[in-house]
Amino acid sequence: MRTIQQPVFEFIEAPKLTNWSHDALVKWTQRRHLHEDHKAVVDATSGELETLIDSRVKFVKNAQIPDLDEFFKQNLSIDMREDDIDARILKYFRDFSSVIEKNGFSSILGIGKLSEGGYANTMKLRCTVLIENLEPSMLHNDVRRYAKYECREAFRNDFTLFGVIRERASAQHKYHVMTRERKAKSPPLKKDKFLERAPSKPYAAPKPKLDAMVIEAGDNEFDPSNLQSLREVVLDYEGVFQFDLLADPPALVEPLRVT
Repeated sequence: MRTIQQPVFEFIEAPKLTNWSHDALVKWTQRRHLHEDHKAVVDATSGELETLIDSRVKFVKNAQIPDLDEFFKQNLSIDMREDDIDARILKYFRDFSSVIEKNGFSSILGIGKLSEGGYANTMKLRCTVLIENLEPSMLHNDVRRYAKYECREAFRNDFTLFGVIRERASAQHKYHVMTRERKAKSPPLKKDKFLERAPSKPYAAPKPKLDAMVIEAGDNEFDPSNLQSLREVVLDYEGVFQFDLLADPPALVEPLRVT
């Protein structure tokens, strides 16, 4: 006997109303509801199904929000290998958006629309995450300080924050380059020349001024019975006190060389 394969398709036909009795109307209504539900599933396109599945996945992820501080600390950083400042910061913002999208954080960190509720809070959170994960630490501290005292809008608008980061990073890079070039052009100080600048004898403060200092201490409620002991200590360490505004003598050590 030959086996006939069953068809893999099904023709869905809407139920027909052939009787106006109460029981027939109830059964027809039930079959109609089942038909509509079945028809909706069959007619759904792959794009619609993907959208529904994606929204469900995002809902599940957002229902269990991880520690965002630790998460972004592990998954967001500036690529310091990029020499161009603008390209480096653009990549940082692109990576931030990519991490949000891939991990289902759009509902809490997505840009959204200005007219939507919670837009301001979302933008503040975005700016906070972007600032806290800046590197190096010098840039992080500089941007945070500048946003706090000079440009509060950088805490509320990521577009403004981008401009602030770009400006501060460019300024630091320029200063770093200038400092490096200046050090490269300055020859290191030779040890024998450096020691020639050392004073022949240590500085000693004039004794009348030291005595006046001790007397002034007594006038300011210092214990009179200890004034003599104070004077002896001051005279023993007279080299510590310097009353005239002169250039400090250089330390007797060779300066560090930048290689």
